[in-house]
Amino acid sequence: MNEDKFVYIGRKSCNCAVAVTMDNGDAFTARHVAGFIMDGLTVEHVPWSEYRKIAAEGTFMNCPHGQLRMAL
Repeated sequence: MNEDKFVYIGRKSCNCAVAVTMDNGDAFTARHVAGFIMDGLTVEHVPWSEYRKIAAEGTFMNCPHGQLRMAL
């Protein structure tokens, strides 16, 4: 179903994934990605299959390194 979809992931400098948005190719997606960049995150554009692996990371959306995570 979602195998042909893409996702933007925002990572802190410690490499924890703390932000995510679906790539819908619209202004909403662009605003989210711009917000990731303004917050100093590194942005990755990954296929859905890769996103599922990232979502399984132990620190996904829960950075233990004393940094604030983004509210979505």
